[in-house]
Amino acid sequence: MLFRSPVSLRGGEPSEHPHFFEMLETLPAGLPLKLVTNLSFDVTELMGRVSPQRMNSHPSWAPIRATFHLGRTDPEEMLHKVMLLEESGYRVGILAMAPPDRHAELRDMQTWFLSWGIDFRIRAFVGYVDGELKGHFRYEDATGQSETRSAACRSAEISIAPDGRVYRCRRECFGENGAVGHLLDDDLVIRARHSPCQNYGVCHPCDVELRPTVFRGSRRTAMEILPLD
Repeated sequence: MLFRSPVSLRGGEPSEHPHFFEMLETLPAGLPLKLVTNLSFDVTELMGRVSPQRMNSHPSWAPIRATFHLGRTDPEEMLHKVMLLEESGYRVGILAMAPPDRHAELRDMQTWFLSWGIDFRIRAFVGYVDGELKGHFRYEDATGQSETRSAACRSAEISIAPDGRVYRCRRECFGENGAVGHLLDDDLVIRARHSPCQNYGVCHPCDVELRPTVFRGSRRTAMEILPLD
């Protein structure tokens, strides 16, 4: 059986968008959805406007992925919201990440959520510690460099800004630079092929980090890059 790739709403925090629920409601019914969120919004509104079946139509791990942040997320509040959603039929999982010196704290929090029957997974850390970039990357020299090189890039994902503009990668999207068009453009064409880029060396870490896939033991990156010089 073939499944359509899901549309993943993430940010930042996607629920901060003024038309967040309208976007969820108006996307085509047959299009699978994934939501990456800190659950800072009223989940009862989601339950009243978007059915569990609408969110559960893709065989991914958890279509609603709640991001837990040490020191910022209230564990009791997140537990309450996750349980409300799961009791109403939504599939929810918690994702968390922390720098190495706080990993033990995160493990304790994982144990607490698991004791309530909540799926809590810890992602490999990606970020800077004392000025040094940490993480597992497919292209070790693709990010954090002082100089750039030319390359040919092909993304397995499409980055869409809150205003509807479409970008080739996260670096361009977050920097609001180099949009290839707008979602509402009648002539918007996105081709799954390598295209030239002059910014190899300052890629966004999330585009070149190695991530686990649904197949145990395998990993992938959002971006496939062919360095040219």
